[in-house]
Amino acid sequence: MKKTLFEESEESSDEDQGIPDKAELGAKVSVIKSVSILNKTKWKGGTLQIELAKESFLHRLAEERQQAAEKKRTPRVDRTTHLVESLKKVGVENFHMKAAVPGTEVPDHKDWVVSKFGRVLPVLRLKTQGNNKISFCCGTSDLPKQDLLQYSTCLYASWQTDVMSFPQSDIVPDVTPQPDSELPTCLLCVCLTGSVYCEEILIDVVPTLPKETAYLYARYNKIKRIKTNDFVNFPTLKRIDLTGNLIEEIEEGAFSKLPLLEELSLAENKLTKLPVLPAKLTVFNANYNMLKSRGVKSNAFRKLTNLSYLYLSNNQLDSVPLHLPESLRILHMQNNNITSISDETFCKGNSTLYIREQMEEIRLDGNPVSLAKYPNSFICLKMLPFGSYF
Repeated sequence: MKKTLFEESEESSDEDQGIPDKAELGAKVSVIKSVSILNKTKWKGGTLQIELAKESFLHRLAEERQQAAEKKRTPRVDRTTHLVESLKKVGVENFHMKAAVPGTEVPDHKDWVVSKFGRVLPVLRLKTQGNNKISFCCGTSDLPKQDLLQYSTCLYASWQTDVMSFPQSDIVPDVTPQPDSELPTCLLCVCLTGSVYCEEILIDVVPTLPKETAYLYARYNKIKRIKTNDFVNFPTLKRIDLTGNLIEEIEEGAFSKLPLLEELSLAENKLTKLPVLPAKLTVFNANYNMLKSRGVKSNAFRKLTNLSYLYLSNNQLDSVPLHLPESLRILHMQNNNITSISDETFCKGNSTLYIREQMEEIRLDGNPVSLAKYPNSFICLKMLPFGSYF
């Protein structure tokens, strides 16, 4: 039986699986041009409809099988080994980079950053919906890996690095942080190389901190109580700022186990008495509370030999605390209920030679006391206090 030209061309294409030569390519181009020219032309009272024949099923199947075979022959690249080798090329050994500044990006690796002590850590990104804030995490060495992967919210995560446990993608699904104290601290807060920022996130307790935390900023939340165990085992803490909360009670000893704490702010709370303060404190701020003199022990500041700045304005104090340390430079007690001052308040009444060398500023304005009635109270000062003298 005589075969048509179309059938012969199909058989030829099935048999020929090699690379077409220039003549064949030229023929195909000519066919395509002919189709585009002759399609929908008028001929013998009708309209020609010409289109290229569909690819042979057997030909397409053979191509797919060939591609699958080539894919199997291609060796799979181990992602862990590839990552380790690429980091080595830029000076990273065992996920540590010597003489690198914390916070800098690892060269040629935009998703890795140098953290504390030269550790090289991954950067994970967060997405959020609406106007909710994006929170990041760092230094969470005590947080279990499974929790970090569950919430997928860690920036500069500092657990013992295990590349195989990282998510396949660095883009995290949409996450809407909730003000829930049970969530990991750095899901709610921003943690950056020793500093934890938990501001205006409506937490009502002090969050659990990474061990290496040195600076805590938990301003303008709803914390009502500071417990003894809130700051246990944090020898690196140097600054705590709890301004603008609802703190009414601080358990005794809450700050006593912080040997390096230098700055403490409890301003804008509802305190009526002061706790025992750490010995190395240099700055203490308790402005805008409800402190009364009976809530401040007579020796509250006596042993604070490094205290330089003391802020107790806008309270309900009726006297200046006794035994203020010699190191004090600034004392703010304006807008209280102070009605009198003694010779022992700032000076030593039995000594006319005593001079307070460090004191630079005392503010007693906004109190009902008339400072002019107590001239002997200021003879040891280099300058008179701010306040009313009439």
